[in-house]
Formats: sequence, C-alpha cells, structure tokens
Amino acid sequence: MTAALRVSAIITAYNSEPFLADAIESVLAQTRPVDEIVVVDDGSTDGTAAVAARYAARGVRYLFQANAGPGAARNRGIAETSGELLAFLDADDLWLPDKNALQLAYLAEHPGVALISGDRWRWTLRDQTRQLDRYGPPPRRNARQELLVRNIVGNPSMVLLQRWALTQAGLFDTGLRWAEDWECFIRVADLGEVSFIPKPLIVYRAHEGGLSSQHVWARFPRQFQIARDAIVQRTPPHCWPLLLLRAWSEVEHQRAYYAVQQGYPRYLRSWHAALALAAYPAEHTARKAGLLARSLLGESLYRRLRGRLSAAEALAAPAPPH
Repeated sequence: MTAALRVSAIITAYNSEPFLADAIESVLAQTRPVDEIVVVDDGSTDGTAAVAARYAARGVRYLFQANAGPGAARNRGIAETSGELLAFLDADDLWLPDKNALQLAYLAEHPGVALISGDRWRWTLRDQTRQLDRYGPPPRRNARQELLVRNIVGNPSMVLLQRWALTQAGLFDTGLRWAEDWECFIRVADLGEVSFIPKPLIVYRAHEGGLSSQHVWARFPRQFQIARDAIVQRTPPHCWPLLLLRAWSEVEHQRAYYAVQQGYPRYLRSWHAALALAAYPAEHTARKAGLLARSLLGESLYRRLRGRLSAAEALAAPAPPH
C-alpha cells in the first residue's frame, strides 16, 4: 500500500546558506527516494536562494516568502506539494540515508499511524561533540498522554506525517514562533496513532545561529503553558495534578540544565534544579539530583567528586570472570 503513496519533502530555510546544500543532498541520497522536494525560504537575506538554485536541475523547487516563522514556512510547503505523506527538514539538519525507507516500511505494517518519529544524533558544532537523543514514551507509558507532558516526538525533521492527519488537525499554528511543532503534534495525536522507530533517523546540527538556540530562557513559560492547556483540554480532572506536576518538573529540569550550560548564577540554577526535583521526584530522580548537586557545588568541584566516586566504584566492582 505505501509503495503507491507519494512522499513530499519540505525543507524550510532561513539564512541557511552554510547548511542548505548538505540538507538537500541528504534528501537526494535517500535509499528510497522521495517524490518531490520543495525548499521554502522564509525571508532569507543571505545566499540561501543561490544554493537552492544549484539543485533546480535535480527537481528541487524553490519558494520564497516574507519572514513569517517556521510554522508558516511549513504550511506554505504543505500547500505547494501533493504527496499523501509529508516529511519535513529544517535546513540545518540532515536526514540519515535510510530515514524515508524505514518510516515507509513501518507505515506499511501499521497503516493507521498518523505520525512516525524516531531517534536522532545531536551534533554540537561548537565543540564537535555528538550524542544520541532518544525519543518516544517510556516503557508502559501511553504515547498520546506522554506527549501532553513533554515533546516526545522531537523536531519536525524527524517525522513522517499523513497529510490527512495534519490537514484535519489544522496545520501549524502560525501565531507561535517556538514549540509550534510540539503543539501541532499534540493535535495530530488526537486523530491517529503516534509511533516511533528506535533508531536514529536524522542528524540535528546544534549551533548558535539556529532558531532552537535563540531566546531559550523566554521559551520555558510558553512550554509549560502548552502542556497545561493540552492536559486540561484532553484529560479528566482527576489526572490533572499528576500530569501538571510532571510537566512543571520537566520544564524546571530543562531550565536548570540550560542555566548550568550558560553559566548562570549558582542561586538561579540551584533554585530551578531544586524545583525540578521537588515537583516530581519519582521520575528521572538520579538525573535531577545530579543536576542539583552540579548546580550547588559548581562545575569544578562536581567533576572532581564525580571522578572520585567513579574511581571508588571501579575499585569496589567485582573482578570480571576469566
């Protein structure tokens, strides 16, 4: 069935000249090719248009619009394409070669799924570090309810969506500049199943010029507001206290982690780390406690203590069998 379904790839770009060529190449290199590729330029003032023009002969269409935000750019791409399946790519990310093939194979076995995501490699360009980011609900947790608490889907570059589900859900909210993808995924989950492939599907290139790196501190209240509204609108009142505490703890944990990364004052990062642990200590307990210790002690002392503990654990560990 899925062999007959067309996949439209929508690449959204804003001042993406250094990244766009690699993004387009990653779509063209798919082991199962997509059926059309559109680049939506959301008001770039650099050489984004020139980069996209190099790929016109390979079937890549280029569209320009005045800057209106990522949600509006994706909606423009949806309107300008015709595939029954929609796949997005932020221009500073990369698809891994088998992303499209893996998601189509999964959809062939689960035709009722509205949205498919997976895991991703995070590549931090500043220090050239890489780590694997896992997504999806924890074991024995319902994906639809978990999505109300936090974004378990990831960013749009990771997903394959049924056009009917996204259209019926109302597309991306153009009034939102941050977390518009998560808010949209919550509405899509009202209409169909959300599923995950436990494999990395993309490379997320984290850099200081990316939208996800801008105005981060200001986003946290909005993040909790999205969770609060979704929980209250979609669950019975007796579920609200637990889910709201979990959502609040998640936001405070992210806020504390960001404060540590940015070197914010000790009192500020410690306060948010303590709130994260106190709001819901039953989840990610060790991680939250470790962040609180790191916030209170400072980076240097925390690393020294961690090193001593690791050495002591190694000495106490039983010898491996011969």
